[in-house]
Amino acid sequence: MHWDAAVDMKLTLGTWKFGINRILIDGVGCIIFRPLMDQAPILGGFHLFYCSPPELRVGLVGLGGITRWAAVDNTVSELMAEAFKMVMVLPQRMTQRFANTKIEDMPDFRCPPPVGVLRVKVLGARGLLGVDLGFTGRTSDPYCVISVGSCSQRTSTESRTLEPDWSNDEELFFLVYHERQDLLLQVFDENVLRQDVQLAELPKSAGQTVADLVARCPLPRWLDLEADVQGGAVQLQAWFADLCPTSSIGSADHTYVLALKLFHLKGVSAPEALGAKVRLRIGDLEVLSRPCKVIDPGNVHGFGKRMSTQINELLQKGVDSAIVAEAFNLDTSVVEEVQRVQGKEHSWFGWDEAHYHLLPEDEGETKRKTVQLEVALASNWSVEWRLLVEEDLQQFLMRCRQQRPLPLPFDHGDGIGHLGVSLEVLQGNFGDAD
Repeated sequence: MHWDAAVDMKLTLGTWKFGINRILIDGVGCIIFRPLMDQAPILGGFHLFYCSPPELRVGLVGLGGITRWAAVDNTVSELMAEAFKMVMVLPQRMTQRFANTKIEDMPDFRCPPPVGVLRVKVLGARGLLGVDLGFTGRTSDPYCVISVGSCSQRTSTESRTLEPDWSNDEELFFLVYHERQDLLLQVFDENVLRQDVQLAELPKSAGQTVADLVARCPLPRWLDLEADVQGGAVQLQAWFADLCPTSSIGSADHTYVLALKLFHLKGVSAPEALGAKVRLRIGDLEVLSRPCKVIDPGNVHGFGKRMSTQINELLQKGVDSAIVAEAFNLDTSVVEEVQRVQGKEHSWFGWDEAHYHLLPEDEGETKRKTVQLEVALASNWSVEWRLLVEEDLQQFLMRCRQQRPLPLPFDHGDGIGHLGVSLEVLQGNFGDAD
């Protein structure tokens, strides 16, 4: 997707006035229509995202000519690219439900699960640049960083060598949301008193995607690096495991991904609900949700703004809410919430989001783990975490399969609140990865 447009945007920030006269976006963009419905409309909505961070450039004007400096343009472009990445680059995406489409699993729609798990073994490197002065000449303290999407992992640091050996390091694991996600590999020299220095990287011009790496490196393979010196290379081996749902954590031959889905928060007043957070703990794994927000009744029951307007018009004319509910085949509580939304007095709150995390490889230890789920209601004072559940992982997974979403009650002083959650497990098999 290449978009290079001349624009005329004027912005005001306090007493400063400036504008944007050009925007360039160049990268692999995707639009996916999902879910597919068994009745009209066939298309339930769409997702728009970039597989990897695109090139993003802006041209600034104003501020007394300061925006003509290349450094200012570059800084603003970098800030905008980082903000864009947090919204539109996998696993983040823009989602839109089509009107009159009822989506039963909104967390899955807004935050689809990864398609698989990438497993990378960094074995070593050779021909690296020496940037430190040692007794026998130039040397470095190299380590390797691999990034897929927003996840970055690194090897250990090998001291005073230009041919590091990382064969004894653990493999690196990454959740993959699209096979065309780019894989970024960089080698750095570690320093204590100054910033680490980049020694080399996989050439970005080669378009090293996850699919490319898995196809090229089923066995250990040397890949050329781009650096100030010629001859640098890194040795990698890679595997990929497709993910599918499973009922429990079983064989140690598989890798497992935990899926936490957060639905709605009920029985809690608006001041306490808006901004509330949920925390999941399983062993060393800790997952923290985004702040709780307002839930649109149309998203829950599959209707759009036109129908909400019609409902409010009837209610304003004095038609009883029960009659309106029957006419639109809705529950009375839904009609009443539509009326409250019109008056900016929301009472439906929640998250409608999903979180995905790799579980530890030690299958025996994982099966014996305890699940802790807590909620912290919004407060102007200190954060108070309320325990929702603390039980065996396998037992809680079974409860979530029996009722989805599973309502978890908790006491919050003014009454009993309920939080709808679902905990699921996905599994993948790397096959013969030894």
